[in-house]
Amino acid sequence: MNHSTRPAGIRFVPAILVAVLVVLAGCQLPYLNAAGVPGTRVQLPPRPAGSDVTRLAVIGDFGMDNQPEADVAALVASWQPDAVVTVGDNNYPDGTAETIDDNIGRHYHDFIYPYKGSHGAGATSNRFFPTLGNHDWRTASGNPPLPTPYL
Repeated sequence: MNHSTRPAGIRFVPAILVAVLVVLAGCQLPYLNAAGVPGTRVQLPPRPAGSDVTRLAVIGDFGMDNQPEADVAALVASWQPDAVVTVGDNNYPDGTAETIDDNIGRHYHDFIYPYKGSHGAGATSNRFFPTLGNHDWRTASGNPPLPTPYL
């Protein structure tokens, strides 16, 4: 199928697949730390007793501290998700340390642990699982290094 004729919803299939795989894996995700070394597994907090639903919010291209992002963040919060999974472009324009707290922390600190920003207390366990997009890592040959408060 020619990319130009592909239905718009097709591009969201990988994000949905990732979300389904996370649930099927018991909400445990392997990851690499900043040095590229495999880290310990992260796990979502247990669901409340009697709950048979795991609710994930999957978002992308959101990382600009403006009213549309605030509106999306309010919508996400209204869903009361167990976790937020991002599909990239979390921190516009270039993924810098100077913009990460306003672009991400201001709107999603309630899901982030440990949260080290200035917009709230943060979560008691991590429920924010970002994927890096091209706007999250623009550097000159890796310098400066990526900010790592919650990415």
